[in-house]
Amino acid sequence: MNTKAIILARDGSERIPGKNMINFCGKPLLLWTIEQLKETEGVGEIWISSDDSNILELSKESGCQVVIRPSGLSNSSASSESAWLHAIDIIEKKCGEKIDIVIAPQVTSPVRESEDIAKALCEFKNKDYFSMVSCSPTGIANGSFWIFKSDYFKNCCLPRYNYTEAKRFYMESWKSFQIDYPTDLKNCELLMRHFILGDKYYGMRNSKIGDDYYEKDYWHSIDPDGTKRNSEDECQRKLEDCKEELHYINCLPPGNILDIGCGLGFVLFGIGSLWNKHGVDVSKWAVEYASKYGAIFQGTLQQANYKSNIFDVVILYQSLEHIPNPIEVLIECRRILKPCGKLIINTPDFKCGLADRFGDNFRFLNDGSHVSLFDTLGLFRLLTDLDFEIEKISYPYFNTVHFTKENLLRLFDTSKTSPPFYGNLMSVYSYKKENK
Repeated sequence: MNTKAIILARDGSERIPGKNMINFCGKPLLLWTIEQLKETEGVGEIWISSDDSNILELSKESGCQVVIRPSGLSNSSASSESAWLHAIDIIEKKCGEKIDIVIAPQVTSPVRESEDIAKALCEFKNKDYFSMVSCSPTGIANGSFWIFKSDYFKNCCLPRYNYTEAKRFYMESWKSFQIDYPTDLKNCELLMRHFILGDKYYGMRNSKIGDDYYEKDYWHSIDPDGTKRNSEDECQRKLEDCKEELHYINCLPPGNILDIGCGLGFVLFGIGSLWNKHGVDVSKWAVEYASKYGAIFQGTLQQANYKSNIFDVVILYQSLEHIPNPIEVLIECRRILKPCGKLIINTPDFKCGLADRFGDNFRFLNDGSHVSLFDTLGLFRLLTDLDFEIEKISYPYFNTVHFTKENLLRLFDTSKTSPPFYGNLMSVYSYKKENK
């Protein structure tokens, strides 16, 4: 079947001037989509519809065909559907043949791979679909690309196509970000660097845990030292372990605080009564227990959908390592924090001295739900790239109950689980920079 890609890339953009040509990870934003299509099996000619001479010139230099879009179809009120209809009509007249299938990727959704488009196109052809849209894991169209049969589109698209009728091609959540605002540009760049370009912020470990993993049995499991846990009785121990973070928070002016991965709510319990306390956790059992300490939402941070700029402090105390999509969570943290709001993270350093010395016996590798493995430099880079200012980094140990002769002697036997020690855990204190 005659398959062509048509990219819409007009000149005007109110929020980000020259958006389609803006530098993105070292090259013009448009070029990423062109290169992805060139690497996609099954894509025929690539056509660019634009009213901008620079875009048209870059397209020609990249080996693409061009359609000069009239000004009436290039303003902010013109629909994408009208521009596609115009392009299809021009291309069919120029080529003297009918287009069967159109692949329509969105330039402002660059965080994708050529195999995404290739898999979608293969499914589209094999199942003889009329229309298919890319979507997030929850089934919401993410704008990354659309595939449709030309005849079907001509008959159904105006004034605007109803995308709910299209088949869904599911993509990972990190591929569902698009560039609408300047902050989106930075977010998409760091997602692109981490997942596609190989400039990793953290290590990733596969996990087969189910939705019910963090229910009651988890809170009564065996710890790295072989001790049976009864988490309900660990409140004082938890308060002792995080006393540095609690002291820092309780010295701040009271306001709105959110504990992400709040568990049984002991951190919230340790925070002064003048604070407006909120928590998020995926565990139904933990949320029911923690509800006595604040307003607790069961689910993910994104599902909670808090208002922007609402929290004075967000804390992730030994929870970031459990989150399979930490970049997305930290992007959301930035959105919900007030300007200059504090972000406090305590998480294992998986490149610390004992991680190197003990290898697979490093104590924080014992828990299979630890899937996002940060080190100090990686977390520092990520927070800095997200426009957080780092205030300080500490490694709580010497002023804790874990600083004992027994634990120090355990340093010599690397055949067993590593002991608590300086550097195992890092506490990173940062704040959200004000928008320029």
